[in-house]
Amino acid sequence: MQPSEPGTPGVRCGQAPEGTTVCGICGTAFIDDPGLLAAMMDALVHRGPDGQGTFRQGPFALGHRRLSIIDPATGKQPMSTPDGRCWIVYNGEVYNYRDLKTELQARGHTFTTQSDTEVVLHAFREYGPACLNRFNGMFAFAVLDTLTGTLFLARDHFGIKPLYYAYRNGRLAFASEIKALLKWHDLPRLPDEDAIYDYLVWGLHDEGSTTFFQGIERLPPAHYLVLDHHGLHLSQYWRPPAPEPKDAAPGQTPSATPKPLDREHAREQFRCLLEDAVRLRLLSDAPVGCCLSGGLDSSSITCLIHRLLEQDPSLRQGASRQHPDIIGQQLKTFSAVFDDPIDERAYIQPVLDATGAESSFVWPSPQGLLQDFHDLIWHQEEPMVSSGPYAQFCVMRAAAGRVKVLLDGQGADELLAGYLPYYLVYLRQLWHQRRLLRMLREAWCARDELLHLLRRAISEKRHRVDPRQLLDPDFARQHSHRRAPAVPTANLKARLHYDVFTRSLPALLRYEDRNSMAFSLESRVPFLDPRLVEFVFSLPDDLIIHNGWNKFILRQALTGILPPKVARRRWKVGFSTPEKTWMAALRTQVQDIIRSHSRRERRYFDPAKVLAAFEKGYHSAIWRALNLEMWLRVFFDHAQ
Repeated sequence: MQPSEPGTPGVRCGQAPEGTTVCGICGTAFIDDPGLLAAMMDALVHRGPDGQGTFRQGPFALGHRRLSIIDPATGKQPMSTPDGRCWIVYNGEVYNYRDLKTELQARGHTFTTQSDTEVVLHAFREYGPACLNRFNGMFAFAVLDTLTGTLFLARDHFGIKPLYYAYRNGRLAFASEIKALLKWHDLPRLPDEDAIYDYLVWGLHDEGSTTFFQGIERLPPAHYLVLDHHGLHLSQYWRPPAPEPKDAAPGQTPSATPKPLDREHAREQFRCLLEDAVRLRLLSDAPVGCCLSGGLDSSSITCLIHRLLEQDPSLRQGASRQHPDIIGQQLKTFSAVFDDPIDERAYIQPVLDATGAESSFVWPSPQGLLQDFHDLIWHQEEPMVSSGPYAQFCVMRAAAGRVKVLLDGQGADELLAGYLPYYLVYLRQLWHQRRLLRMLREAWCARDELLHLLRRAISEKRHRVDPRQLLDPDFARQHSHRRAPAVPTANLKARLHYDVFTRSLPALLRYEDRNSMAFSLESRVPFLDPRLVEFVFSLPDDLIIHNGWNKFILRQALTGILPPKVARRRWKVGFSTPEKTWMAALRTQVQDIIRSHSRRERRYFDPAKVLAAFEKGYHSAIWRALNLEMWLRVFFDHAQ
């Protein structure tokens, strides 16, 4: 049966097995193009290879691609309420759906499936937009109220699941990925030059609602969008704990000091919250594995999974308790390793020994990056700030076919001060607070990290490149009014807040989602459980950085759970690549790609200046020029 034409009574179509899914969603409103929805769904097939479904009524159309994770026997989408009034397309997992289901049943709701999709839909009918604050999970969904002709779009607290939209002259299209919106022929396919300037000069990307494509916006995290007869309305449903937004002046406290908290109690509460976040994210009716980089975050998740399985072996049987092979006898882990100084096997092995987990290693290479560059950019959709996402791309490819769900440690670095520059922020804060003895103690305890930062600063100064000097003069002149955003430099909580919600984490979540969905995998991130995030932001700063140890509360909470070698490691690597070495190995190819910029009559950077800077030494600005040129090829030169 083919989808109905716009204007006919509501018709729902689907040809695949039923199932609750993490997937791809899309839809249109008031767009007179009957073939658009099918084209959009085709562009999202990698997000949901297990099936598809559509619903059309009047000027509205909804589309869904399925990747079955929980309750694959029921829950086909688009799904409607029993009276047929409201229809939903949903991408995500609400991990506390069973508790919500019980609550809704007590209020008179009846359910015909075991899926969280049905719970989300009924919660929306019962509570309206207020339902969003009851959800613990990752989600992006659309609900069409056929009675009022209202379309409601929502995205989870941190933007783990993506949702993009384009709105022109009262017409709306939305989708899980930008490439689906590019199928709308009335939407001009043009790059956003402000975004390109900010990226080339400051490395900005995934900040705010704008994208690198003119006319396409991302729905911000913790927001919902309503299209009704009044127009389009954007609202925020959750506001994260907000520290003082500005750096403190000398002699002032940067932010309100949290109430003293017993360290032992804080450690236990943190462990319980993280352990429960991991437990909830093990619920699945499809095989589950774990990313393992050798860092503190993914190692913590792997060890907690091992602990939970020992305490409750029934977790191996899946969400419905009917699938004994969800995890199997050994938890499957997937890691990227290198035959050079950033290799992490010395830290991965103790975790494997402690948990008995099964390992799968991949060796990303510069030749592999060159070969996969087109596919990587096509899936990522917007420029990347480094080649680091390629290591994760390789890990996801290795996991495909062996598991459908992966747990990963994204969010912990931004939440718990995992990067070295956070030490400087904290030291400046202590200086402004006139806590000089504490500042000196922290500086002494973190002397190795501070020395590393100093050496890196000296090296960068020696090879310093002002990215603005590499731009096309006319392009630079037209955008000279733009300014870099202010970054908190003397307030630890404000900086963590900024990186979680604005600068760092949004890009990492985009990488995570696209790399996993490229291979039809669902990635889950326990550190972004809203309960845990709110708790961490309530902690005193000295439970985050203490005596030179970052992630102090995590190290304390997992004492006896993490292998000592991992618990005591101080250097952050993660799914990184030896980018400088790689670019040297690909020198000729990099030069050819950059030269092609001028042959294609671009107007963003000056190829001769970029090549001259490349000859003097590698700089991240070189990568940005390289990545931009490849992105322009994929989405504009080769546009279908």
